[in-house]
Amino acid sequence: MWISGVSVYSFASSLLFFSIGLLLIRRLRRSTVFLIKNSTAALMLLLLFSIIRILLPLDLSSAFVIQSKKILPLIQKILNISIWDGISINSVLGVVWGIGTVVVIISATYDFVVEMQKLRSYKIVKSEQVSRVVEETFANQAVAVVISPEVDIPKVTGLVKAYIYIPLLSVTDDELRLILLHELQHIKGGDIYIKLFYILLKAIFWWNPIMHMFQHEVENMLELRCDMAVTKMMSNEVRIAYLETILKVIKQSEIEGINYSVNIATLANGNIQGITKQRFEVVLNRMEAAQKGVKIRSVILICVAFVCSYFVIVQPVYLPPAEEISGHIEITADNAYIVITADKTIELFVENERYSIITYEEMETLPYNKLQVIREEGKE
Repeated sequence: MWISGVSVYSFASSLLFFSIGLLLIRRLRRSTVFLIKNSTAALMLLLLFSIIRILLPLDLSSAFVIQSKKILPLIQKILNISIWDGISINSVLGVVWGIGTVVVIISATYDFVVEMQKLRSYKIVKSEQVSRVVEETFANQAVAVVISPEVDIPKVTGLVKAYIYIPLLSVTDDELRLILLHELQHIKGGDIYIKLFYILLKAIFWWNPIMHMFQHEVENMLELRCDMAVTKMMSNEVRIAYLETILKVIKQSEIEGINYSVNIATLANGNIQGITKQRFEVVLNRMEAAQKGVKIRSVILICVAFVCSYFVIVQPVYLPPAEEISGHIEITADNAYIVITADKTIELFVENERYSIITYEEMETLPYNKLQVIREEGKE
């Protein structure tokens, strides 16, 4: 079989490729030229494949193995050091990992509850203009529009039922319609669920600094994707009006104090440096038909890279001590095999001679993972 299961080393390799994927997305997102030519679809596809890679850390038997003879064996040796009564460093780190995950989940849940309580405490007012525009354009949308002077920026929230929160703005009916279109696109795109899922990933891999660095990049991509979806069928004149509306709302709002929130998608965010300028450039210069070939090539390249990542794995290499094997004997499936005894001892045999005892961790690495395994019970 091609798939031999999941090992510590296939997981480590998947974590490596996952992190590389996030860093690549971060780099490409900052390239306005790339976004104009490829839109955000390529970035979202790369993010999807990066997440699949970390969630499915499969170990393929035909994978090309990058052998680590010093670094990984040293790390594994350190992790297996017993620090107290048989408890290894590896076990302690596992407990710390679990505690950290629980802490991040509790913290995110607390922020979620606090934000929801804040939204529910807003003083709600009526607006004839908002009621009229909603009735004329969005009557069939399953969403509630809330107007409050306490709202800092147009935003959307809600898991079961969507709510759009609008501050008291001095805008025309057409501008208000564009604002609501933007917030509705956040709902249609499932942006709240995407942000929640990323927080769950962050809780699991909280010790990876790239996860924290990348959090605002998720917000960046969702805003860019929302802009491009809303303006896709618009004429250049309407696109300009859309961008002017965003500027007008920003001038009337206090976005500097707006913090990242897992359960809210906003029209603009004061913590996203330079993203507003990039949003404008991408919307004004987007090219659909002319760049179709570029988009296809990017998608193909991302798909090929994703598949190829499963055929590369980094593993430590353990060999029996030189004094135990005279001469230079290459351990292969033709001259060596492994015997697991009744008491779970793992013995290495070369040329039908017992040469050494190895561990389960070593058994998963080259050259041992290529050898026949014989159990004393007679099962292979």
